[in-house]
Amino acid sequence: MPENERGNVFTYETVIDAPIQVVWEFFSEPINLAKLSKFPKLEVDSATKMVEGGSMTLKIRVCGFPFRWGVLFEKVEEPICFIDHATTLPFLFTDWRHEHQFIRDGDRTKMVDTVIYQSVLSKTIVNVFLERMFRQREDVLRQLYGQ
Repeated sequence: MPENERGNVFTYETVIDAPIQVVWEFFSEPINLAKLSKFPKLEVDSATKMVEGGSMTLKIRVCGFPFRWGVLFEKVEEPICFIDHATTLPFLFTDWRHEHQFIRDGDRTKMVDTVIYQSVLSKTIVNVFLERMFRQREDVLRQLYGQ
């Protein structure tokens, strides 16, 4: 996972057995993030519609400790991608930018998540955490879309 001038880069790809518009509709509803996230467990505290300049506040628990996570929807390009950038982060992170890219693959959708982050934790530790988190989300998506 390469680094760039903004921080460490983590990428995860998931193939979803559903058309791009169906996948987009699911991901464009901020409340659905809670359905995907079993690790770490989170709740959507408040959210606007997913539009450029919109925002969302999450409550997240890591090892039993509660944190707030605020994000700004920096870019929204239906049904191709959206980018969220953290405005409030747990103390372990100093920057977080997450690009969600959706690529049509016939009747399926390839989703590419790219996270650029800075953290007080080592890149190795954070990447293990992110790998586990995205793999768990992939499992939930496979259940939702009958894979």
